[in-house]
Formats: sequence, structure tokens, C-alpha cells
Amino acid sequence: MDGEQLGVTLHSGDMSVEEIVRYARTAEDLGFEGFSLTEENGKEAFALLALLSEATDRITLQTGILSFLTRT
Repeated sequence: MDGEQLGVTLHSGDMSVEEIVRYARTAEDLGFEGFSLTEENGKEAFALLALLSEATDRITLQTGILSFLTRT
């Protein structure tokens, strides 16, 4: 898989924040390049990504599905 980058997208609606952090750290430990959160499930993605930026070192953090209708 030379030159390819792999990432993970997590639908985290029924997961605790602790579980989400554990998944991000595990993805990083396994060598994934990116970790993406969706927001269609009620959790606010940007606050979670800020938390994950403190819990991880090198993995790229990104959003997937965002709800623009609920933002001002």
C-alpha cells in the first residue's frame, strides 16, 4: 500500500467520550493517517476534535458529516 493513506470514520452517537478517545488513540497506534467524526448523531464534532487533539499526537483529525442547519 505504498503511498496510500488510510483513515477511519466514526459514527459516535451511542459512544461515550472516553470510548471515542480510545478509538482515536487506537487508530493512531495502528498507523492510520486520519480520524474523522460525524455530527449527524447529536454530538458536537468540533468540541470532540479539540479533545482528541489533546489525546493524540500525529493523526489528522477531521469532520465528516456536519449539521449546518443548527449553527448560527
